[in-house]
Amino acid sequence: MNFFCRAALLAIVMPVFISSAAQTLEIPDTVRVRILNASHPSMIKVRAEKGRIFLPDGPHQFDGECGLKRSGGTVALSIGGKISTADMVRIEAAALFIDVPEKPNRRYEGAIEISAADGELCVVNETEFERYVHGAAWSEAGELLRKDPSAAAGWDRELLAAMEICIRSYLAAGGSRHRGTGYSFCDL
Repeated sequence: MNFFCRAALLAIVMPVFISSAAQTLEIPDTVRVRILNASHPSMIKVRAEKGRIFLPDGPHQFDGECGLKRSGGTVALSIGGKISTADMVRIEAAALFIDVPEKPNRRYEGAIEISAADGELCVVNETEFERYVHGAAWSEAGELLRKDPSAAAGWDRELLAAMEICIRSYLAAGGSRHRGTGYSFCDL
């Protein structure tokens, strides 16, 4: 679905989301989003500066790069030639960079949790709600702005503001779709 179709769809359904969110739902401080769904990764690399990594033996300082891959029902983690396994790995840092083979490098903020599920890695980004809203708006609208910046000249701020309203409303109203999975939303 192209950007304009998504924007039109959101504009049509947004009033429903806003009215239901305003009446019954509170906006959370943080949001948990399963990321990299379309890639179905079995292996990723994560880079972070001045972060922490949580393993079964406790938290460790993390400053550099690690490789993670699915190993049966667990995650195999490689840091500096040392390999360990865990059911789940959590990495926290101000900026996290995730490389998936044959995909562009992506930047995330907050924390990521990596586990193995359904033959692939399940990567969940936990971040501040408003930070996610802003990042998602740039991801969606930014595609249009990157393709033809001159076409968006003068209305790029308004476009991003409208996208943020749509995304915030969708998130506030749709939090039960993935109930019981450990995350509230996915990036599909």
